[in-house]
Amino acid sequence: LIYNVDVSISDANTGEIYVEWSKPTATALDTIKNPGSYVVKLYRSTNGNSTYEPVFETTAINYSSVWDTNYIDLGLNTIANSYTYKVEFFVNGDELLGESLEASSIFLSIVPSDETLELNWTANVPWTNELYKIYKENSLGDFVLVDSTTTLQWIDKPLSNDSVYCYKIEGIGTYQIDGFKEPLINFSQIVCSQPKDTVPPCQPILQVENFCTNDRYEKGVYSNYLSWNFPRNCEDSAAIKFYIYYKEHPKVDYVLLDSVFGENSRIFTHELSETLTACYQVTAIDIDENESSLSNEICVSDCPIYELPNVFTPNGDGLNDTWNIPALNAYPDFVLNVYDRYGGIVFHNSNVNQPWNGNFKNTALPIGAYVYMINLNAPGQPILKGTVTIIR
Repeated sequence: LIYNVDVSISDANTGEIYVEWSKPTATALDTIKNPGSYVVKLYRSTNGNSTYEPVFETTAINYSSVWDTNYIDLGLNTIANSYTYKVEFFVNGDELLGESLEASSIFLSIVPSDETLELNWTANVPWTNELYKIYKENSLGDFVLVDSTTTLQWIDKPLSNDSVYCYKIEGIGTYQIDGFKEPLINFSQIVCSQPKDTVPPCQPILQVENFCTNDRYEKGVYSNYLSWNFPRNCEDSAAIKFYIYYKEHPKVDYVLLDSVFGENSRIFTHELSETLTACYQVTAIDIDENESSLSNEICVSDCPIYELPNVFTPNGDGLNDTWNIPALNAYPDFVLNVYDRYGGIVFHNSNVNQPWNGNFKNTALPIGAYVYMINLNAPGQPILKGTVTIIR
């Protein structure tokens, strides 16, 4: 049986683990049936890997000889790795009689959060660890007992986010079998960690304005003015920067448009051309790079009632040669039809805004007025009707 897998030195390069195992009793062994020589082979695996490598071997000529029942495993990375050991026992030189159950070192890990460190550990051992003791390094560099538990977790708080704290775990175990060594004392590696604020800022509340929604903005200036704040009951609003996410219309994906820095920088102007159509969301970032959830989404479009061009001159002079309505980019489901005086459709456009050059089937239409009808296919938007005149 293995008694100890005890981390004696915590180091990334020169770590050490003390391993100890028992010598089989003469009665259990039956030295008449299983004569010497006797060979003990110690194997090690890393981080629970199923592949073992030999690390130590000892031979005893006969049962009364002096047996090695311990080994110090050197040159290990006990900071980052856990190690598991097993022992194989050979009789008559090379006949495998049996092997021990696997036993691992106690491996400690720490999860930092705001003013808190959560200690978790694992121990894959064949004995029962009845108690775990938690040791914490004091200001003198000594590890002192601070608590004990029967579970595999312990939380230390409140702590300072500006300080580093170091811990190790002592396991106290037993096989609960008479005649075997107890208690079984084994330590984990030493782990140090610093609490860190992992709580993101509150979700911002976004507002978007433009000349369609507020008269203080100059009409015809295609800019959306974003502003945001935090809820009144927000307990964590210490943001140092904000990310502004944008998409051209509701049916495409968001992209990061820009960012603004400073806790009090809570406004942003998005300058556009020809249309106000856009969707926005904002997130807040704190000093520890925690990002809030996305703010409420706001999608804006051009004013419900806007001035449509009512005349164009498709004469090839490069001036006003097409009938173009950029505001339609705000409505990806729009349908536009232009009719002649007989009710026939001479121009049709939908989904993707395309200028009209005044032709029908590649033939220039005569001068005059043509009726248009535009269905924006958007909630709250009317069907737009009017006339557009061709002048050549």
